[in-house]
Amino acid sequence: QSRLLGNQEQKAEETIQVQRVSVIPENVYTGRYAVFGCDDHQQFMGASLYGLGIASQAGLYYINAKDLPHDAQLLKHLAAYEAAGYDVKRLMHVMHNIHIEIHFRDDAMIIASLADSTLTSNEKITEKYDLHTTDSYEDVFGKPGRPVSVDEEKEARFAGENAANILKIVEQAEPVITSCNMTHLYRD
Repeated sequence: QSRLLGNQEQKAEETIQVQRVSVIPENVYTGRYAVFGCDDHQQFMGASLYGLGIASQAGLYYINAKDLPHDAQLLKHLAAYEAAGYDVKRLMHVMHNIHIEIHFRDDAMIIASLADSTLTSNEKITEKYDLHTTDSYEDVFGKPGRPVSVDEEKEARFAGENAANILKIVEQAEPVITSCNMTHLYRD
């Protein structure tokens, strides 16, 4: 799927700790952070959000969709063009479905492709940036028509690892486009 990052054939080498929270800590917003949306994989205009993974230097966090509208600081920051995402159009539509405004400073898919024009697929981006997740989407949520009972820890880890992968891409690709004097192509 275009919105999933990481190679599930190569499991994450160490278990990443993702904190499930009802409010994202304020220190997340002091630097660059990435947002990954877990949803039900329906057509994006009708998809339902399960929750968001947030990665920053402060740590990895997961907030479920029912707590999201009650986190005023997160809502403010999501609307402020600060976050990095991946293939951001989908998450923008999914968030619109629940009446939450979200804007992105960075799209990791676009910046990765600009930094290396041979990255023409999600698989190539995953390989180039050595992205990993412990579980695949299907491991966590099941397959279409064959859902599984969702393990909340797996769900949080999946979202957090994907958010960390987004942050990794942006942090590695941005210096490349800067050194090639292509920042204006990306920002303007």
